[in-house]
Amino acid sequence: MVEERKIAVEEQFDNDARLYLSKHLTPEKKREKDRILDLVRNKAKYEKVLDIGCGPGTISEDLLGISEQVWGIDISERMIKTAIERFKETKFNHKINFSV
Repeated sequence: MVEERKIAVEEQFDNDARLYLSKHLTPEKKREKDRILDLVRNKAKYEKVLDIGCGPGTISEDLLGISEQVWGIDISERMIKTAIERFKETKFNHKINFSV
């Protein structure tokens, strides 16, 4: 049963990967991300941050502002491919890593 649930979750996020960015980069979602980041912001930078369930890297991108290196992991291979594509041509590509 656990394996069936895992497969269902993977399929759901794989299917949603293409539309995820357009649905989750709204002003309301940005305010929500800012509230989350306010919980971990301080004057010092973190050396490394792990973004569990990173999806296409929307919060990973923000975490670059408070850390030297970000590692994003997600169950969905398509989400990770989307995240990698988003960052591969940016100045941050050496500071951010994504993995399934």
